[in-house]
Amino acid sequence: MGYHCGQHENPADFYLDLMSVDQSSAERMQEGETRVQQLITHFQSFAQNNPDIYTAATLPRSHLSIGASTPNDGSNSATNLDNDAATDVPTEKDALSPHQAQAELTDRLRSGTDSSDTTWALPWVKEFYVLTKRCWTATIRSRILIFAAAGQALLMTLLMGFVFFQMDRNQSSIQNRIGLLFFLPINIMFSVVMPMQSVFSLEMAVMARERSGGTYRISSFYLAKFITALPFSLLFNALYSTGVYFLANLQYEVDKFFIYFALILLLVVVATSFGMATGALFPNIQMSQIMAPLLIVIFLLFGGNLVNVDDMTPVLSWIRYISPINYIYIALAKNELTGLAFTCDGGDQSGCLTNGDDVLRRFSIDSLTIGTCVAYLIALLAAYHAITYASLRWKAKPRFIWI
Repeated sequence: MGYHCGQHENPADFYLDLMSVDQSSAERMQEGETRVQQLITHFQSFAQNNPDIYTAATLPRSHLSIGASTPNDGSNSATNLDNDAATDVPTEKDALSPHQAQAELTDRLRSGTDSSDTTWALPWVKEFYVLTKRCWTATIRSRILIFAAAGQALLMTLLMGFVFFQMDRNQSSIQNRIGLLFFLPINIMFSVVMPMQSVFSLEMAVMARERSGGTYRISSFYLAKFITALPFSLLFNALYSTGVYFLANLQYEVDKFFIYFALILLLVVVATSFGMATGALFPNIQMSQIMAPLLIVIFLLFGGNLVNVDDMTPVLSWIRYISPINYIYIALAKNELTGLAFTCDGGDQSGCLTNGDDVLRRFSIDSLTIGTCVAYLIALLAAYHAITYASLRWKAKPRFIWI
């Protein structure tokens, strides 16, 4: 037919390109339709010249299963085969050609739902297991990224630990504690989101191609990717935040440490889902890499530290309600400062803040409880998951037509 697969080109991708129609322009669409029609004509000619192969191709899967029933003995073989041929072979009216079956599957995928009447190769649980195994294998093979993340965590632990080393409980330490508790979530957001949205943006092209053939469900792919993205992020940020906690001399109380630790882990999960949402929402990786840091900076501005929430203009003050940095900052500050006593430095003590509750009121971060902040973070987590899933469903729809 004159089509040649390149020496280093994947044959499966080459065949898919031949069978798909590019709708980006009228000329390419016409060219693709002509090529596909030529393939159909050659296949029909092949089917007419090879009726035995064509009949086998249109049989239901049950007839082609290795474990199908067999005759009890050799004497009944011919009879059973004749009966099977008479009763089980589909007629021309009932059988779907491979082309018709693929067109029907494509229409179902375009409908936007993984409906129960769609036939999938594997059950959901098995599908999820296979995808999780594949994603985890790809993750642990990216040794450069793992070593880079570990090096970043170690460097930031030492840097922040010694910048805020062994803070006292005087008036100057108030600013240091507030600064540390605000910078910590910002650093975690950037370190988790940027690698996550870059990798996820690249993998979506593979997902869209595999989904066009009905390979797996969106839900199993997304959940597998999300779960396998968490372990290393949780591990490195747990070590990083723990090292900073003790080097900076935050409160050495068991309950406060574990609340702090749980809040950091929750932030990592939220940041991971936010990174996947930005990777899925925007059309390409270049746009994602521009928009993700821009959104984090906006969250930073309305995080409750740089600008007092009481002084924000009503036109923009609503942004703080969708800022995860705002909630994690308030929760960390309330956990650390509540019950903490500060000494006055001498001289004029009229503006001296003697306890953490005074500090919380001074910075206008006393309106929410830790539990309320956690609830808002979980709500944002659910919203990011919904955005990612909806974006994946939209992008997974086939962009070609079947003739």
